[in-house]
Amino acid sequence: MVKLCECGCGQVTKTAVQTDKKRGKIKDEHNKFIVGHNSKGKNNPMYGVVSPNKGKKLSTKTKKKIGEANKGSKCYFWRNGIKHSGGYIFIQSKEHPFCSSEGYVKRSRLVMEKKLGRYLKPEEVVHHINRIRDDDRPENLKLFSNIGSHTSFHNLAPN
Repeated sequence: MVKLCECGCGQVTKTAVQTDKKRGKIKDEHNKFIVGHNSKGKNNPMYGVVSPNKGKKLSTKTKKKIGEANKGSKCYFWRNGIKHSGGYIFIQSKEHPFCSSEGYVKRSRLVMEKKLGRYLKPEEVVHHINRIRDDDRPENLKLFSNIGSHTSFHNLAPN
């Protein structure tokens, strides 16, 4: 029996060599998709588009140019240096002495630093009084000297 790729490309899929429940493959049954295809099919903007560099050997210089052309604001998923993670808002600030390896700092830390007029020490913790992680108004922030004092505050405070 011949089974076609479910993405809509019309190509014949191969049979699975072994069972892999994680990937939804069963031994001796046809795969749903060809490797690299997906369920979006013709709705996928890259469907049927062949990369202009496919099969070409690129020099190190060319690879570097391609990488530089897609950095920062030129990158398609650039969000103006703002990143959301775990309910917190991170701002890109590569010159900050305590930024992450990607160059981001929590906005709440930046607001507290501006309020105090100094950089926060790495062990200092900024607490959101109303417990809303993206509410970084200065009046909603409280500074703790370390994580231990912050934790004990939470343990003592009524819910």
